[in-house]
Amino acid sequence: MTKSYTIGITNNISMLVILARSLNLFKSSTYDYKFRTFNTAKDNLAAINKGWIDFASLIDISIAYLGLEHKPKVKLIASMQEKYDEVIIAKEHIKTTSDLIGKKIAYLPKTSSHMYLVKFCEFHNIDINSLNLIEMNPEKMVGNFFAEDIDAVSLWEPYSSNILITAGKNNQKLTIFNNQDIYKFTVVLAAHHNVINKNPAVIANFINIIKTAENYFQTHKKEAINLISKEITQDNKTFENYINKFTLKISEIPDDFIENVKSYGNWIIANDDKYKNSKLPRYEKLFDKNHQK
Repeated sequence: MTKSYTIGITNNISMLVILARSLNLFKSSTYDYKFRTFNTAKDNLAAINKGWIDFASLIDISIAYLGLEHKPKVKLIASMQEKYDEVIIAKEHIKTTSDLIGKKIAYLPKTSSHMYLVKFCEFHNIDINSLNLIEMNPEKMVGNFFAEDIDAVSLWEPYSSNILITAGKNNQKLTIFNNQDIYKFTVVLAAHHNVINKNPAVIANFINIIKTAENYFQTHKKEAINLISKEITQDNKTFENYINKFTLKISEIPDDFIENVKSYGNWIIANDDKYKNSKLPRYEKLFDKNHQK
């Protein structure tokens, strides 16, 4: 019986994987690939670390938490994407960054929604403890933004665009605090250690598939955007408007990635009670040097 390999997909951080699937590149492979969709990189991380999936798209904050786990079972292979799509959307009565102080802001812990808030507050010299933070998943942020007693949300695409579309239809004015180079989130391809140890050839196969998808994106961008937007059920025009917030390219993991992860690790140890007695791990051990591209 042929072993199948399961790939975890999260829409805004798995675009080259989504494109490769749309182009049937996985079906033409010598290996059998299956897919599972997750709402966040945090969910993707939990699934791969438990061995439920074999490949995952993860971001800096995911890796920071991964390294703090006991004997993580995941290795990092390559960079697949960079993104600046995090945003804080506030209701009209909030005009400036200082107006956010004391206001109710919805966010999702341990995700880029959370970390963008951290970096945003650092950038604007705001004490994050002066904000009234409310935990909320992104679907609820979109569905209840105008009904809930909240003043702002911190989230990512396509959820942020969906809020803006609804506001436009209802002629409601909003204040937008974009990620204007406040922080770059790097998306990395991760593999479960069983895949690397038992069948390393599948890693090379996976990378070649993603490289083919990347080349298609570069040479047939309009067609690629159309394919991805259909997969993530986002209208083509809206997707075209925010795709420039992403860089889709599979490459070696950048040098500054590890330093960013370490900074997040230090932040977690200082602010997350679960890890308050932890030491900063050697995140370098998570890198798989043999297959990194």
